[in-house]
Amino acid sequence: MEVVENKSMRESFMVLLGVGFMFTLAALDSYFHRVEKINAPIAGYRWFWEPALLLRLRFIWNSEAIVENGYRRYKNRIFKVLRNDIDIVVLPNTYVDELRKYPDTVVSANEAHIMNLGKYSGADIIRTSDLHTRATRQHLANNVGNLVESIRDELDFGIRMEMPQSEEWVEVPIVDVLLRLVARISARVFVGLPLCRNEEYLKVSVDDTVNIAFASMSLRLMPRFIHFLHPIIVHILPIRYWIYSNRLRAQKLLRPVLEEHVKARQSEASAKGRESTLMTYMSDAAVSAEERDLERLARRQLLLGIASIHTTKTALAHIVYDLCAHPEYIAEMREEVEKVMLDGGGWDKPTLSKMRKLESFMTESLRMNPPQLLGMYRCVRQSVTLSDGTFLPAGTFIAIPVASLQFDPEIVPNPETFDPLRSYRMRQNPGQSHLHHFAVTNTTHMHFGHGSRSCPGRVFAANEIKMIVAALLLRYDMNYAEGKSRPRNITINEHLFPAPGVNIMARLRKVKDGVMGIGV
Repeated sequence: MEVVENKSMRESFMVLLGVGFMFTLAALDSYFHRVEKINAPIAGYRWFWEPALLLRLRFIWNSEAIVENGYRRYKNRIFKVLRNDIDIVVLPNTYVDELRKYPDTVVSANEAHIMNLGKYSGADIIRTSDLHTRATRQHLANNVGNLVESIRDELDFGIRMEMPQSEEWVEVPIVDVLLRLVARISARVFVGLPLCRNEEYLKVSVDDTVNIAFASMSLRLMPRFIHFLHPIIVHILPIRYWIYSNRLRAQKLLRPVLEEHVKARQSEASAKGRESTLMTYMSDAAVSAEERDLERLARRQLLLGIASIHTTKTALAHIVYDLCAHPEYIAEMREEVEKVMLDGGGWDKPTLSKMRKLESFMTESLRMNPPQLLGMYRCVRQSVTLSDGTFLPAGTFIAIPVASLQFDPEIVPNPETFDPLRSYRMRQNPGQSHLHHFAVTNTTHMHFGHGSRSCPGRVFAANEIKMIVAALLLRYDMNYAEGKSRPRNITINEHLFPAPGVNIMARLRKVKDGVMGIGV
């Protein structure tokens, strides 16, 4: 009897100790990070006495409900959400046009990117130069038409390598396949042949994206008042060494490519006819020793991979999931692709621009499955007072509720309904044919940002996605296995991901006569 009582007392003591420890952590968090700079309500509290630390932890897996609660409850007002590593001040979209006029020295997109990715990701290189942005705008955004043939060639190779070549129904781990296809195409455009087909380089580019995301998420899990321990903790995590190893491998693989390019550039005859890539463009556009440095060029190349590979793969996975969930639209999308291909004669930018129903499907899938609940992040570097008197002190981390805007019935009619032809119909209205593209940005559609610091590669990404989906529609029948349906998305903090590890069913189909297929 005495033994039982002692055991019961020990268990009670451990419970009390655990509760006391949690309240101590909550008290420390509240003391060291008091939310007092901006007088705005905090979204997501379940009860008045809920510790802020618990709310921060709930944001990791319940961010969708918390952000939506803030938007509905405090619509057109400023509110805050508490992420484990930082307080995010969420502004209504009425401030967008005013905010985008501030220079990066005052309200900084770059600093926000670094804070989101983490200072151990290598993202801090964007502080020293905008070479990657200049190259993306000039080589990708302004050169999409000239890149279509390279994309088509690599997509043709990639589909034959990654997709099943059987006329029988086969299970396909579609997220993994799409990741590999996007990595191949990105490598073709970024570094060119033959490196884009080097398995070691493809692994480096894919692994770096995963490693940095994992490192960033891991450090965010720790309470903010122990952030001073990050320099110690990060050296304990093996992921830190994987990131460093990736950089060394990237340098090793890129060095001969750059050296060969420099030699060819010195000889006009050798340079003529060579494939232009984003890497060689960056090398040519570099204006300082720092920008020409191989180690830094490799870091910029890997950083661009984070922006291009992960986001494009995520959008594609949602589109394929949605096609399989709504097979009644597959024939209509495929017929449009076949018609414009027959009329246009091949894969080029004018032909792609005529795939309006397919682009509408892509746009609706993006609306329903946004990559992030918040967007247009900015870090206030110098205190500013907005036109209505709102004061944003230096150090404030701000964002716009981009996903909630697209589910607001005052902005999008019947927002909970998946309507694949929504933007297609809107483009039929007089004067609106150019307003409802996949890559368009405005004050209600900001998945790619808005203004001068919006994603410079979004038009390239839109065409890449369209080509991949069109190629799959022409070459394959796709569906879920019997009894299966579209998997639920996963949210981690404010990021939304397609469910991993999901197989779809696919089989080869005959491409219509006269249509230039891919992967045939």
